[in-house]
Amino acid sequence: MFYNKNTDVSVNFFIEKVPEIQHLKKKNRSLKNIESQNDKYMLEKKYRTLKKLKVKFSNLCEIL
Repeated sequence: MFYNKNTDVSVNFFIEKVPEIQHLKKKNRSLKNIESQNDKYMLEKKYRTLKKLKVKFSNLCEIL
């Protein structure tokens, strides 16, 4: 990949100066935050389900 430091600086300068692009950057950040919260929620949900299954399995083992 070709990298030109001067181009990179000018692009960053452009992003800083255009409010719409800054707004999109903020929106993107908030979307990532929402995604991470969803991931966390799904992991917690899976953990709770596994815990319930473990309890049910241990109860079943006691019965047998």
